[in-house]
Amino acid sequence: MRPRTDGLYFSIASPSSVSWLRFTEDGEAFGVATSPGCPSQIATWLRPGAEKYVPQGRYAIDGEAIAFTLESQMANGAQHERTLRRHRASLSNDGRALSTSYTIESTMPAYDGRSSSDAYEFVTVERRCLDGAMKPAQFRALRSIAGLAKFGFDRAMIAAAKKLDSVNLATLNVYDRDRLLALGLDPAFVDALVAWRVKDTA
Repeated sequence: MRPRTDGLYFSIASPSSVSWLRFTEDGEAFGVATSPGCPSQIATWLRPGAEKYVPQGRYAIDGEAIAFTLESQMANGAQHERTLRRHRASLSNDGRALSTSYTIESTMPAYDGRSSSDAYEFVTVERRCLDGAMKPAQFRALRSIAGLAKFGFDRAMIAAAKKLDSVNLATLNVYDRDRLLALGLDPAFVDALVAWRVKDTA
């Protein structure tokens, strides 16, 4: 089974880190780890012609598995650093869930030899964001989330968050998380907002 190519796969590693994968129709694969962001904006980085520091490679179908290696290169002063992340992945029947295990080969000793696994979910992204140059858009502001109550978010926390007009979901990252916590918002609520934003703003 081939991976879906009409969006991105994502894995929420922590409140401050999300891993993304993109596969194209012609066999290319891209990946990146970022602070939480909007899928349509992340997609503008993961495309043919991406900078060398963006992990990228090609994928192949190997029986029931998908095999791909993502390579990234970066100049660090006089040193040239190169990292290969070798993945073997499997898909759910509908292609919306991807599980992958990987090993790392790197010129950086701190990363070389590491191995791990991740579980990804799929989110659809508009074709214009996947294929064409796109100016970063303005996404919904935190004050517009009153509807989250129907998803089980605490009403008192929603009311408190709505008062923070300067906070925007489009720029919510680890620094905003700390600021929200300092303002008295419940950590579980803030973490749920991060997860909701990643899943619901494509």
